[in-house]
Amino acid sequence: MPAIVRYEVGRYTLTQGGKSAMELALRALSRFEFIPMDEALADSAARLAQQHKFSMADAFVYATAQSVQGELWTQDRHFATFPQVKFFRK
Repeated sequence: MPAIVRYEVGRYTLTQGGKSAMELALRALSRFEFIPMDEALADSAARLAQQHKFSMADAFVYATAQSVQGELWTQDRHFATFPQVKFFRK
């Protein structure tokens, strides 16, 4: 899990449910492997952002999944047709 996902989940749950909701969500995320940002990941994210017109966050999320040969699970429709993506409708 990239740091940007922890940020996005933390911010959303804090805004929508308050401090206790944020703490609960972040505890759940702690079960996943944390993948730190490094130069190779940043370079990959930059290429993906340019190629697919991704936001910075989306580029890092997809680059992180690719870096570990993982499957990205998302509700973001713009990822629906990408390889190694499991798309869930909202």
